[in-house]
Amino acid sequence: MASDSDGGDDKNAPQQDGVSLSKQPSIEVEKKIDAPVHREEYKNQAEITNQALVDRIDRSDRWMIGLTAAIAAGGIISAVIFGWQLTVMQGQLHEMERAYKPLKDSADATQAAFVAGQRAWIRIDSIRIGGGGLSMSREGISAPIAFVVTNVGNTPALRMWPHVKLTTKGGSLPDEGAKVCDENRQQPTLFGHTLFPNEQFPSNLGFGEYSVGTNLSKEDVVRGLGVDNKHIMLFVVGCIDYTFPTDPTGHHQTPFIRTVSMNEPTFVTIDDGLISPERLVLREFGLGLGRAAD
Repeated sequence: MASDSDGGDDKNAPQQDGVSLSKQPSIEVEKKIDAPVHREEYKNQAEITNQALVDRIDRSDRWMIGLTAAIAAGGIISAVIFGWQLTVMQGQLHEMERAYKPLKDSADATQAAFVAGQRAWIRIDSIRIGGGGLSMSREGISAPIAFVVTNVGNTPALRMWPHVKLTTKGGSLPDEGAKVCDENRQQPTLFGHTLFPNEQFPSNLGFGEYSVGTNLSKEDVVRGLGVDNKHIMLFVVGCIDYTFPTDPTGHHQTPFIRTVSMNEPTFVTIDDGLISPERLVLREFGLGLGRAAD
């Protein structure tokens, strides 16, 4: 019995081992069956992760596009509001200008009336050849021009100064004189004489004569000679420039045009040499053409 049971045990042992061996392949099969399932799950999870990333990027892009559109819309709205405000401001400025213009015109008229009533007026009493007379030469001509002027206004004349030019351009004397005076208007008035109301210059300074030198170059002489290459016509143009307290920055001028003539029945010639002042006279040109004041 013991042997049988032992034998039985021996018989059962291989069977258990056989059973164990027969079950192991089934486990491997199950593992082999489960492995693709796990790979599929991993693949699905990877696909889901990638899709989530794509969805997140899409949402971020849409958010950025929306933000950019909002900023652009805000800029457009701001530009429209600014344009509207600018139009309103321009309209208000135009209305202010319209309302201000009558006031400005009235103020200008009042200022002009005040200046006209409280100002200096320079009158030219005489202009003549001064000093040593008129020096004539084919190399050039020179002459000192002497002035006597009076302030006939009711305020002092400030920075008074004569601007003079000797010329042979008889055909364009008004333009030549205007050029001399206009050039001076463009410059600031830095110096000159002060002449009080009813004072006469230069006697107010104790001088009997005040002269300004003028000259013509050789080229000017050649252009001014007549057809006989001997006689020449000379002119003096310019103005007395001044200002006064009620208009201190303005240039006020008394212009003049004079013809240089002999004080005898003869004409000036280039070969006369030195002509004394007593033999010369400066006559009004064209019956007072150029006689004015401002």
